[in-house]
Amino acid sequence: MIPWKDYLHKELSIGEFTEIFASFDEEEDYRNAPVYSRWGDGEFSAIFQIEGKNCDGHQYYSEMGTALNHVLKTQYQFGSAFYCGLVPIAVKVFGDRINQYVYSMFQDMQTGENFSNVFAPKWISGNILMEANREGQIGGFLKMLRDKYRILYVGPKRLRPLENDDFINICGWVEVSSNDAWRYHQKVYSQIITDIFSKRCNMICFSAGMPSKVLIYEIRRVLKNIPMIDFGSMWDGYFGYNSRKYHNDYDWDQVREKNLK
Repeated sequence: MIPWKDYLHKELSIGEFTEIFASFDEEEDYRNAPVYSRWGDGEFSAIFQIEGKNCDGHQYYSEMGTALNHVLKTQYQFGSAFYCGLVPIAVKVFGDRINQYVYSMFQDMQTGENFSNVFAPKWISGNILMEANREGQIGGFLKMLRDKYRILYVGPKRLRPLENDDFINICGWVEVSSNDAWRYHQKVYSQIITDIFSKRCNMICFSAGMPSKVLIYEIRRVLKNIPMIDFGSMWDGYFGYNSRKYHNDYDWDQVREKNLK
């Protein structure tokens, strides 16, 4: 099995990741806003057309898998600021199958030449935010978001308390299903496009499961000046929803205190 870190474009610290979004200038970089999406075993299960559901109960729809595959194969058109976070569990589950997929996806069928260093996704760690968060080291990143961005958040009803919390500056919320977001993703997309202007937001953040990656891609096609971040399940522990095993290992009141210092 290929060690997951071998896939990384660069292993960023939380400080370096913060600087990517802190240094974005809407006027100078208006066609290349940074975006970050997370790719785990669920996304690759869908890409590989495996039947079943992920840990949130969201079905691996065949058409969703096709759409996710399209995102990874064509994301290069958006330039150097389109970051894909590879979650280590994906490599643990699929091993060399991901290796073959990532490094052969752009192989010329006639010459055998591989163009993956040019066109393959710009992989960074998919756990960079989760790890900094649970260790109480994400405070600087969150302060930067509060100071710089008015956020339109795309997430389930259970996370709505985040709107009135002190973590980030949320100016609008687009609600999605917690376990069947794909069925309504086109409606969600339309609502995002409407609300980003009507609520005068300048960033979009997601906790919308596997469809988040497709939404980020589709939005980037028309709004190249809007930074986007896929937070995944990072907030769940704060609001009593232990959707991942590690959520049970932390006192989230203490973690909150560290991250809001």
